[in-house]
Amino acid sequence: MNSVVSSPIKYAGSIVEYLDQGRLKAALVTREQERHLAVIDSAGHERLVPRDLVLMRHPDRHANRETVAAALAELSPTQRMKLHKRSLTVRWVGRVMS
Repeated sequence: MNSVVSSPIKYAGSIVEYLDQGRLKAALVTREQERHLAVIDSAGHERLVPRDLVLMRHPDRHANRETVAAALAELSPTQRMKLHKRSLTVRWVGRVMS
């Protein structure tokens, strides 16, 4: 019998959206720490964000320091809203079902 060990989600290089003072912000994850992610926003500012404030990960969107502004600009507000509605619905249904 083969056993499968699940590995934690790797965020480095991905675009994430996190909660910051009641607002949702998008940024590029540059490195990971145990409880925090180092992110860069579209203005090039780096900060540490607690992992529990990350609400959305865009696994299909990758960037680097040079392309972060363009990658974040591609996430239109309409597209982000659709993704969030779908994600929140899945999370809510999952909690109701468990």
